[in-house]
Amino acid sequence: AQVAGHGHAHRSEEFRLHWRRRSDEIMVAWTRMYDWTPRATQALREAGLRLGIVSTKYRSRIASTLERHGLTDRFDVIIGGEDVERHKPHPEGLHRAVVGLRVPVDQTLYVGDTVADAVAAREAGSPFVAVLSGMTRAEEFDPHPKVAVLPHVGGLPELLRATIAK
Repeated sequence: AQVAGHGHAHRSEEFRLHWRRRSDEIMVAWTRMYDWTPRATQALREAGLRLGIVSTKYRSRIASTLERHGLTDRFDVIIGGEDVERHKPHPEGLHRAVVGLRVPVDQTLYVGDTVADAVAAREAGSPFVAVLSGMTRAEEFDPHPKVAVLPHVGGLPELLRATIAK
């Protein structure tokens, strides 16, 4: 109803199936990896950190995108939208990820580019780093607890080095 109006609500399942089929055709092929992602994830892995992804996207698409860019070995756990009953801002996905990472949630740094990520981190009890590589502006993160606001994930290795040095 939100897309086509209430007069077409009876076709919502048809639309959902069409959306999924079309997304399967184009999403992985059209997804671009930021230039800094391979370097940052490699540096984090070399620092001995375990990495995970929590997303509303399907896990298979995330895995295919990582494979396409040669980054599969960087991540220990992937939680996709189909793996949870309640999506962000609910912390269920983050809770599932920390179980897979075998790291206490309060020792897990959750990095995200939306307010829903910030809320999920707060609700889970995880420190949060906001990144501005998505559509959310820095000031939208102001009301939420955070360790830092970075332009993108490429700044994570330096942030962690500076934090550890303290």
